[in-house]
Amino acid sequence: MELINISPTPAAAAVIAEFNLFHNGHKILLRKIKEKLPGAPVAAIMSGSYVQRGEAAVIDKYLRAKAAVLCGYDLVIELPPPWSISSASDFARGGIDMAALAGVFTHLAFGCRGGSEYIRRTAEIMTNERFFTLSEECAGLADGSSEPYMEVLSRRYEEVFEEQFPRSPNDILAVEYLKHLRGKDIKPLFISRETQDSATESRRLFFARDFEGLKCAVPAEVFELYKTAKPMSLNIASAAILYNLRRLDIDSAEALGALPHGLPSRIKKAARISGDYNELIARLPTKTYSAARLRRAVLYLLFGIKGEHISSSPGYINILAASEKGRELIARIPKEAKVISRPAELKKIAQTSETAALTALSDEFSALCAAPAYEAGWALKARPYFG
Repeated sequence: MELINISPTPAAAAVIAEFNLFHNGHKILLRKIKEKLPGAPVAAIMSGSYVQRGEAAVIDKYLRAKAAVLCGYDLVIELPPPWSISSASDFARGGIDMAALAGVFTHLAFGCRGGSEYIRRTAEIMTNERFFTLSEECAGLADGSSEPYMEVLSRRYEEVFEEQFPRSPNDILAVEYLKHLRGKDIKPLFISRETQDSATESRRLFFARDFEGLKCAVPAEVFELYKTAKPMSLNIASAAILYNLRRLDIDSAEALGALPHGLPSRIKKAARISGDYNELIARLPTKTYSAARLRRAVLYLLFGIKGEHISSSPGYINILAASEKGRELIARIPKEAKVISRPAELKKIAQTSETAALTALSDEFSALCAAPAYEAGWALKARPYFG
């Protein structure tokens, strides 16, 4: 086995993740990282209360962070909205900016199916002017056509560049990681993803309360935690979502600059005739927008996420969980990174940080995504897990 050369700076790896839920494949990925960086601490920059598909995480962020540490991670840092609920590119950029802010990570590790050389070639292509021109051309071809934009783009991409267009979520994110690592003093660490373990299947088993199936899908260290955890879903908060969207001020929503013109109006109209959140989303998909993008759009409107929020960078580090080795890693983070180790500190930072204010607001709404609902202010009263 080839080991990564350790530089004079102590090695430490970061992984950008959701752990929604933490399953056996995640544990295999962690084992492979530790094989390549023996003795190095491994941290997760983990989505908070909401995930990239535009959904509420199925259990609260502190329990998910605890699960990661119980399974071998040394530190869990929160990736807050808007980046946790952004497109693959902004999700990747937000996570990498967070890793760079911490200033202690030498490597960013990620799983991919296509192999490192394929990912590197694809990242080169997708940062080329020729690709941007092709993207604009395909947007024009898709406009008014029955063929969705991404299908047009993937077909033309393969014709022009004679390379397979990345289709697996892991490879799409891997390409984005390479693109956004440029100019950062953090090395990519490619991990071959070979297992078929699925977070989607784990969530299905969790919501179905199929504990026999779940026991086989997740590590033994977290099975009891998941068995007793309270499920969370945006559909549970349907009444609050529909109430807010029915009252939406379209001019203010358009001024946020986070969504294409006309989409807020369409979402409001759908909300006025929908009986719950799931029906709302079912009324929205078109060939122009994916269901995930529309779910994210609903959250942008609920929380007032602006275009400038998405294009900015995180300005603080919120600790969700840590092992003893993780606490040592925290001690190496520079003071200017504004490390939060007690949730109540977020309220203070929120006075000057729009990201912190947005996190506090969206966490408060997530209390309504459980039945019975969490108490008001639950996230500010929570305790990070220190193993």
